[in-house]
Amino acid sequence: MGLRLTVHEARTLGIKIPERKSKYGNEPAYIDGHHLDSQIELKRYCYLLMVERAKKLTSLKIHPRYPLFAAVPGAAGPAVVDPAGPGLCRVGEYEADFEYIDEAGELVVEDCKGLVLPLYALKARIFRANYPHRRLMEVRQCGRRWVSTPVD
Repeated sequence: MGLRLTVHEARTLGIKIPERKSKYGNEPAYIDGHHLDSQIELKRYCYLLMVERAKKLTSLKIHPRYPLFAAVPGAAGPAVVDPAGPGLCRVGEYEADFEYIDEAGELVVEDCKGLVLPLYALKARIFRANYPHRRLMEVRQCGRRWVSTPVD
């Protein structure tokens, strides 16, 4: 039987543990007690904090989660049917990067993107179908500017 150590215990003993590389090369960051998945997300969070302090947006949230629902064909449906309505079942969850209320009073959901993957594209379409009253925006950094594109 071998000895098992946590990563923290191994490092305190001087054992070098290689850092895990992200699949897409992003570097996670921590700020204000929040875990952010990438450096672009960190930059966007800092930018949104400045905009919030300038009173151009309110109610900034990090990593809001939204349940995703799909229609159930037939009356029986699956074993787990969500109480959101008849004929609907929960098929997953969408976790955005940020959510806030803009100057016009509209609820905006943002996702910082460097690379659009097929799973994100599918979840974004289901999100738009489930939450048509919320504006979903993809945000990219181009040079020193932020470019926001609505997801339709």
